[in-house]
Amino acid sequence: LQYDWREFKGVRIAGDALVVQSADGTRETLWSTWDAIPDEIRTNKVFWSMTNSLEYSAADGAYYISIKEVNTVAKVDATTGETLWLLGDEEADVAGGLFVGQHGLQRTDDGLMLFDNRGDKYGSRVMTLDIDEAGGTAEVTALYYGEEAKYTLSYGDVLQQGSDRILAWGEEGRIQRIDADGSLRQEIYLPDTNGVAFVSWVSALQ
Repeated sequence: LQYDWREFKGVRIAGDALVVQSADGTRETLWSTWDAIPDEIRTNKVFWSMTNSLEYSAADGAYYISIKEVNTVAKVDATTGETLWLLGDEEADVAGGLFVGQHGLQRTDDGLMLFDNRGDKYGSRVMTLDIDEAGGTAEVTALYYGEEAKYTLSYGDVLQQGSDRILAWGEEGRIQRIDADGSLRQEIYLPDTNGVAFVSWVSALQ
């Protein structure tokens, strides 16, 4: 992923592009948020789309891309670059209003998993969605809020590891490992800091 700078309403701003590099070093732009997201949804923020997760699925022959600033996940054909569907925005093709400021997108056996930063009145949360592509719907199949309600403004993350999930509560400085039933197995807490926890730090925890 790289910035894709263009003029929009008289302002030069950056979307994001998916660039594929071949073995001989040749680079090709496969897909861009400028082409996938309708004009009426864009803002004139300098970084209006801010993609923050990229997941490739060999089984699907597709990329899953989290577009944070428009609260949207895109599924993109890995060969043609076609946007197969959009999920999360009220103008999206699959469903709308599900999550805000999402991070940590991952395709799992149970569906599509992500960290919903803004969550709802109960706080930030980890969400698993079952996508019915034929029916054009998305169903929330699992939610996890942590031991107590909390909001993670940014940098929240989640990673599937076996049947467990590793959660990072962003600027709160808390990393948790939970099992398939949502029970807490391990926790690392860095109190009184402004540090940010990323799941990649703890991906080798057993």
